[in-house]
This record gives sequence, structure tokens and C-alpha cells, in this order.
Amino acid sequence: MNYNKSTLLAYSLADSTVPVNGNISFSNSQITGCSIRFSAGASQITLANPGLYQVLFDADSVTGTGTVTAQLYKNGTAVQGAVSSDTLAAGDTGNLDFNTIINVERNCCCGSETTLAVLNTGVEATYNNTSIIIIKLA
Repeated sequence: MNYNKSTLLAYSLADSTVPVNGNISFSNSQITGCSIRFSAGASQITLANPGLYQVLFDADSVTGTGTVTAQLYKNGTAVQGAVSSDTLAAGDTGNLDFNTIINVERNCCCGSETTLAVLNTGVEATYNNTSIIIIKLA
């Protein structure tokens, strides 16, 4: 039997303007395994099985005027430490990234699915060359 680690690479190369508190979407994806579910063009990612997941987010080219912030949410709640901000003047380009571990606990009654999303919680911003990588570690 071959083991295939569950991974997700979701990314967008084109400009995407995201309003304040709007979800950052990813237009392309590559998935292995069965513990992570995602549909290209979507903004929500489902972790379908209990375990530890590493989440890496990067936005190489972000523009906006003011403080641009990307924040990871787990089941609708901000994940502490999984946030990145950059204060930009008009015409500036910034970079946002974070790296965190998400624990999905087994729930005997209601299933174990966990939903993740990255929200633009700062000023309205245009994101380009944006990616999220998720690897099920254990």
C-alpha cells in the first residue's frame, strides 16, 4: 500500500482586489491525499481529518493605502499568531506571509472537519501572486 501525504498548494497569479474583511481566494490548486478539500476559485479550505497541519501563506505583491493585513481564521475565529501586516503608502508594494500549525481534534459526536480561510482584515487591498500551502504532518 502506498502512502500519499495530504497536501494542498492553492495559488492565484492575477490581481484580486479584496475588500475589508473579505476572503482571499485562490484560483488554482494541486492536492494530494484525502485529508484536505479545496475547490479552485474558492476561499475556504476544509481539513477533513484529525491531526496536525502546517499552514504557510504568502502574498508577494500586495498594494493598498494604509495597513494591509492577512489573517487566518479557523471555523470563523482568528488564529493567534497567523497574521501578517504591512503599512503601505499609495504606489507601494508589500509582502505578507505567515506560518502556523493547526490542530484538528477528533470529535466523537460531530465529526472533525475544520474550515480555514484567510481574510483581508486591514484596508481594501489588491493581492497578486498569492499562495497557501497546507501539509498534514500527523
